[in-house]
Amino acid sequence: MYFDYLSELCGFGSYERIIIFDFQGLLDDCFLTMICGKHGYKLIYYNDVEEFRFLYESEIKKNQGKYLVVLKSEIYLPYDIRCNFFCKVIDYKELFPRLNPYALKKSKIYDLNLLYIAHENLYTTIVSEAETKQFLSEDMFNPKNLNEFSEYLSGEIRELLDKDDYTSWCSLALLYAKLKYIRYRCNTGENKELEYKIQTKFKEFIIEGYSSLSGYSAYNGPNQHPTTQQLNRKDDIFYVRLQTITFTSLQASQLAHHYCSRTFIKLYQFDRLQSFDTCHLPSVLVYYP
Repeated sequence: MYFDYLSELCGFGSYERIIIFDFQGLLDDCFLTMICGKHGYKLIYYNDVEEFRFLYESEIKKNQGKYLVVLKSEIYLPYDIRCNFFCKVIDYKELFPRLNPYALKKSKIYDLNLLYIAHENLYTTIVSEAETKQFLSEDMFNPKNLNEFSEYLSGEIRELLDKDDYTSWCSLALLYAKLKYIRYRCNTGENKELEYKIQTKFKEFIIEGYSSLSGYSAYNGPNQHPTTQQLNRKDDIFYVRLQTITFTSLQASQLAHHYCSRTFIKLYQFDRLQSFDTCHLPSVLVYYP
């Protein structure tokens, strides 16, 4: 989806030496690390002219290795070095040419994959800032775009379920939260087969991987404690403050023991919320069946 589109624009895998000018911060560290692992690049952040010149003369110039150099700020880059790399500027104007780049830069974008889908389905050019902001807040969330995005999220979740490891569950938590939000916004039914698979595999993962935490004492656990009446209600939902933005399986097991050792925490994030901001994820919804 978006990252495949981005990889194609940047020439990842097609060129052995690449310089990316990313002055708007569109390439995060996780994505760059993943790309380097996939294609065998050595990742270098260009922060100092003299330091990179020394590295270029002593190492890069003398071997046939693969290098990915990223500039996050407008620093001088010598002409002779430019000539020996494939250079690419990545910004909103390059990625989404049918939208106003200034408005994109100043706006909070819900998800770049959804924006990519909506941009591909946009057959006119939106010039003004006001129209672009309206597109980001309303038109981007039309049923056609959301259905495509929902299918994309479901596919990514299925791939992560097949891996079934700690890192995968951390990534899956955020994808699942977005999927739930999209379905509530579209007012569409749930995929019961996928829901069942998520809950079943997560339960197995917790029981097999974290059963030794049965004696864990959450002395520094969350300050928000459910009442006895809340715990006795079968379908009660309440919020728990966390310091991290993702719901990890370790936190899940700790929270489960902290509140009720005989219950099992389902993997629910931001369920039944009216809005969702990927820049600020302060709460996790915990559900006790």
